[in-house]
Amino acid sequence: MHQAASIPTSLTFNPENHVLRSFIPQTRNSLEFELTVRHPIAYPTLYPVEFQSLPLDTLLNPTRISRSQLQSSSTWYSRLGLPSTSQPAPLHIDSASTELVVGPAPCRPLVDDRLRNLSIAFWTDVHMSNDLAARIISLYLEVDYPVLPIFNAELFLDDLLRQRHYFCSRLLVCALMSWACQAFTSISPETRELSVAFFSEADTILADQAQLNTLTTVSALQFLCMTAITQGRDDIASRYLRRGIAIGKAMGLFGLHPGKASADAWVDGYRDWRIAASYTSWGLESPPSLPTPVQVEHQSAPHVGFVNTHTFHIESFQACCELWTIFNGVLWTRYGEDGGGSLYRRSLAYAEEVYSRLLDWAGRLPLELIRCLESNHAVMMMHVYFHAIVTDVFRPFVHGTEQDTSLSSFATPQASAEGAYAASINQLKRLLLLYKLNFRTATLSVHWQTSIVYVANAIVREAGATSVEWRYYLYLCIAGLEDLYGSFRAFGLIVKALLGMALEHNAITPEEVKRVRRELKELGQPYEDTNPLGEDRGVEVASWIINLDLALTDPEAAQGSNLAARFDSMVLQDGEESN
Repeated sequence: MHQAASIPTSLTFNPENHVLRSFIPQTRNSLEFELTVRHPIAYPTLYPVEFQSLPLDTLLNPTRISRSQLQSSSTWYSRLGLPSTSQPAPLHIDSASTELVVGPAPCRPLVDDRLRNLSIAFWTDVHMSNDLAARIISLYLEVDYPVLPIFNAELFLDDLLRQRHYFCSRLLVCALMSWACQAFTSISPETRELSVAFFSEADTILADQAQLNTLTTVSALQFLCMTAITQGRDDIASRYLRRGIAIGKAMGLFGLHPGKASADAWVDGYRDWRIAASYTSWGLESPPSLPTPVQVEHQSAPHVGFVNTHTFHIESFQACCELWTIFNGVLWTRYGEDGGGSLYRRSLAYAEEVYSRLLDWAGRLPLELIRCLESNHAVMMMHVYFHAIVTDVFRPFVHGTEQDTSLSSFATPQASAEGAYAASINQLKRLLLLYKLNFRTATLSVHWQTSIVYVANAIVREAGATSVEWRYYLYLCIAGLEDLYGSFRAFGLIVKALLGMALEHNAITPEEVKRVRRELKELGQPYEDTNPLGEDRGVEVASWIINLDLALTDPEAAQGSNLAARFDSMVLQDGEESN
């Protein structure tokens, strides 16, 4: 008798069944499912990631810790149930991504070959080679500029290389170099001292020339403000910020009072000046008094771009300008001078109205700005900003509220503020992971800290969840902030702030805190040997918001410095109790 063939009635016994099933949505009754179907540009389907197959040694360890220390600690996460691996990432990594090389400066290709003709001595008294200066400016144009341009690169480069003072100046060059040298320290550590030297020269120029109401001055003050912030000198930063705003208002770029002429009055008929003014104003304020750079350039005769991707970047910047304009209304509603706006503008109905506008914005994005494997880091950051804004819009209605948070504009019965918030957090997690895997050079930029901070805030609340996925993201966030600390002094405080938040939610063990503190000590050693910004060392301060939920009720306590101080107190107390 022949035995009847066994016919499987289910795929349950297939060892790879869990992979196949993971591609199918578990339920159609979730808001995330509806968002994925109806708004795939903003919420593309997130297929599962097997973290064990990723290069965890690269993802979960800071890049700049000495190799000897990493060899003894590279598998620390295996003690937490996070398996070690040396396998390459299975994800399809963008072939155009650039590997980060830490150590002596490699011969990276310049973003614009014209930089080979740079004579830096014409613009500054700080001694450095033309080649190094060109590579520092090139890295800025490659990494930071596509995300947030605060001048027009073509006009700036043209004057920089022709040694003209229309759209370039000694002040702007020194301020830009002070900012750009920070990120470049991961490639050439000696540029840490150069950043301080350029900052000092820019400060001297400002002191010697009190009346500098020019576009280059406004841009320079923004660079100096950002540099002071990332170096932990908010006292200096606020001075530059106030001065930049005052000059911008005086020039009619933004913040117009009734009867005050817009910058349109003095740039009308001058194409280059109009373009330059548009870039500067939109880089600092949304919305300013001028049309966006895309609108200005489309209204004018064709102009040769500075690099092949210039048009692509300007389209991305145009979309960001529209995005910031939407969010600007939310900021004024909650934090404006009217004490929080009308009752409606603080309501869930208003949040849902803003969300609808955000989804409409995403739905109108051109194909070039839709997230895909070929997307550059500027496009990825644009999507990071979108989802960060969504979480901010719904945050007041997510944690610690007893009111009904149902959203009426969706078909899903369970549609709620919590569902929209969670869907965007899931997108932010994936964006953070892809950014770290695909854009090694772009992680030198301070801009990607947005994804780290927002994901970290969500992750600490997931501590204790059955899945260990949250642990991967927590240590990915810590390693990312540590890498930024290698270039930007203030991030030492930000790492401590996150550690304190993680401790309070039991998301990290005291032993792991000790490991990270040892790494911070090593990473911070170069700062002990570097002159600080300003005339005195001052007190390092990081006043930007880190604990996003706490900021809703106590913004001051939610600042990085105060959270770091609280962490230090917790560590000190634990040390005393253990003795």
